[in-house]
Amino acid sequence: MNKIYELDPQHLARLYEARKWSDLWAYIISIFDKIHGFHAEYFVRTRIEEDYEDPSKRQLIIEFSKLMSEFLIIIFNDDKTQMDDQIFYKLLRYHEAIHVLFGICNYSDTDPLVQKMLTSQNSPRVSPEKQKAALLLLDIGTKLNIDEICQKTLRKYYIPFSLALLGYSRMDGRAYDNKIELLSVAKKIEDLAPIKGIFPLLSEAYFHVSYLDYAHKHDVKKSFNAYTKAFTFKEIIKKPAIRKAIEQGKKNKYQEGEREKPRMIFFPEHFKKDHAMYRSWGKRMRSMKEKFDVYLMISDENYDASMKEEYPNIIVFNNSRADQAIIKIYELAPDILFYPAVGMTGMGIVLSNIRFCDVQIMGLGHPATTMSNEIDFVLMHKDFYSPKAFPNDCVILDEMPSAFTLHKTLEARGFSIPQNTGKKEHIEISIVGMHFKLTKPFLEILKQIVDEADFEVRPTFILSGMGFGHIYLKELLTREFPNCTIKGYQLYDDYIKSLEQMDIMLCPFPFGHSNTIFDTLMIGKPCISLYGEQAHSRTEAVILDIAGIKDDFVTYSYDEYKKRFFEVAEKIMQGQTTFYEPKEVYEKLNGRNTSYDYAGAMYWIYENADKLKKLKKPSYEAFSEDIE
Repeated sequence: MNKIYELDPQHLARLYEARKWSDLWAYIISIFDKIHGFHAEYFVRTRIEEDYEDPSKRQLIIEFSKLMSEFLIIIFNDDKTQMDDQIFYKLLRYHEAIHVLFGICNYSDTDPLVQKMLTSQNSPRVSPEKQKAALLLLDIGTKLNIDEICQKTLRKYYIPFSLALLGYSRMDGRAYDNKIELLSVAKKIEDLAPIKGIFPLLSEAYFHVSYLDYAHKHDVKKSFNAYTKAFTFKEIIKKPAIRKAIEQGKKNKYQEGEREKPRMIFFPEHFKKDHAMYRSWGKRMRSMKEKFDVYLMISDENYDASMKEEYPNIIVFNNSRADQAIIKIYELAPDILFYPAVGMTGMGIVLSNIRFCDVQIMGLGHPATTMSNEIDFVLMHKDFYSPKAFPNDCVILDEMPSAFTLHKTLEARGFSIPQNTGKKEHIEISIVGMHFKLTKPFLEILKQIVDEADFEVRPTFILSGMGFGHIYLKELLTREFPNCTIKGYQLYDDYIKSLEQMDIMLCPFPFGHSNTIFDTLMIGKPCISLYGEQAHSRTEAVILDIAGIKDDFVTYSYDEYKKRFFEVAEKIMQGQTTFYEPKEVYEKLNGRNTSYDYAGAMYWIYENADKLKKLKKPSYEAFSEDIE
């Protein structure tokens, strides 16, 4: 068998028969470490997808999935199986991976097994071992009542289980409905004593809840923050090294005397030069050096030696060592701490719940509230703001210009417009994004568009996923959209070529695009966007407004979204290919408010922080004089 799908059934059988549970679980976990999603190496993830497309190799994947699935079902069903709690929490991190394998070999319906396992004639609850096994077997698409399942298991099991399911990439059908039900379960985490091993589950859940189209989805973050604070205090802050760093920072600041510029720590969760965060925030952050003594604090996974040219002061830390990052921040004794985004990494969640200095600010790189009391201000473009979306925050509204960097591929391509090729008989649409942007509401509207059109609509999903999870999603999407094309992770050049082949970009909702919209506009393609209450449902509208074409492509209801699609599609069917001039759009996006002082806006917050906090208003205009 190919090494990627290497599974030694004889070895597994020997460990199982000898009841060597520790070795058995270690072996199983090592397999999932190798193959699962972004935990796996890039080569492994791409190779899995290539093999699945090759009929001669596809059987390897199916056989591997079937063998692994059947073995797991046998182990979970065995009354004599032993699984300590830490192993359970580790396996929960691979809950989606386990069920992806089940799905590939059509074992998804585990409801009968779970019902049987949780039924006891002698007591309200079955043994802890059975509870853990049943929760690991329960599929996110279950038709069982989630609350009833939780009542039959212990809190220390069902709460981490709820986090695991909220952290799934899947957002379709029953999976989506069950996630909304699980939000109320996950809130109970703040009453749970800190447990070693479940924070990675919380981190994934924190990130993925933002993609639900549900008004109260962010409320659960209050509970996540409470747990994070308790966990961080118990596991990290109490350590002598942290207390020493706090005192050392105070000493360092005293010895330095009055600083020429306030010291800013800039903490981006992601900042590689090929990442969207760098494209969006690189230019803005370089301007900060005018007003602040800037220290870029970055994980070893994101560090690039060339960054030294832009940021002479760089602090690199081990991404798996929160204590190391915390020590470095305290020792630097910053005057201001800026997170361009919070929620994309566990480290960001931990740090955003600690008080390091008097002024702690967040940007909207991940456009959603943190609900953290340790974030003093959220800086955003005024058109992103809605009080309902930021109920716990003090928001500073600015006129920040868009600051997108034109990728070298687009720069070389120029601003050519698709040529009129005459009437068309079908429409090619593109849907771009990570798996979790494909929510149930969006897929339902897409299905209605495809079914109701009196011409052929051919969807192409350009997704960032790879590996087994991407294969399973392909199967789900193909069942719903038989004529669709599904593309996995692509290099930027190939991604642009894929966009060029499309007629219309359909933006998924509720979580919109920013860099993807910019790319779409640079190649002259029309797009359809849905405006919403949350900031992440307004990013597209803000960009399109600056470009001067908001009224052409932004909609405000599901019905209008569909209607606008058909209006644009009809024009394309009649041969229209030009909807705007890409060069003019580029000049508007990168020429508006070029004199805007972004560093000055940040400095204004820093200078007026005490006043702003005392007034306790929900929002202020940057540079406003009305703060006395």
